[in-house]
Amino acid sequence: MLAAIDAGGRNSVGWATSAGEAGSQLDELGILIRDRLKSCRVVLAIEAPLWIPLRAQHSRMTQARCGEGLSWASRIPSGAIAPALANLSVILRTATPSRLLFEETEEAGSIVVVEAYHLTGAARTEQAQDDRVRHIQVAENVVKALVERWPDRFVCPITRPSGERVLNLAAAVGSALGIPVAPSDLMRETKVIDPCRLD
Repeated sequence: MLAAIDAGGRNSVGWATSAGEAGSQLDELGILIRDRLKSCRVVLAIEAPLWIPLRAQHSRMTQARCGEGLSWASRIPSGAIAPALANLSVILRTATPSRLLFEETEEAGSIVVVEAYHLTGAARTEQAQDDRVRHIQVAENVVKALVERWPDRFVCPITRPSGERVLNLAAAVGSALGIPVAPSDLMRETKVIDPCRLD
């Protein structure tokens, strides 16, 4: 199953799945994922920066990641980071996966976490006025992109230069909750999907 969350607070979050389910209560998504994990893996995309570069130079510390347009440290994407980590905590504590991974797998019980690049422009046009409905529609856009591309047509638009140190925030959340995470995954980037960009 493929799923996506448009990260936000209690009244401003939306989710959708490739099975056509959608909603604004993360407990419900966590239960759905828990049920699916009994027989398959789940790919979960979250619309917020999930990995950040750890740079030595003051002048570069918040520069955009390689391939990124609007920097991860800009107001809108950086403001989504804290809610996204809180959202991920609810999902992981409800779904109780056997492992948290960052590469495609067919291992039942595992959640593969992917970052959905913060959506602007076309992906947010003609959205509903109701805030919850709008967030659900954004999550549906991300799921549609995953269905079309993951994993065989997937091209990651945002990467890290060789040798650059990074922190995987999603892996840190999983590790703090006691979910098995490879130690090396704390220092690696997540895959990133940009629904607005044609691969």
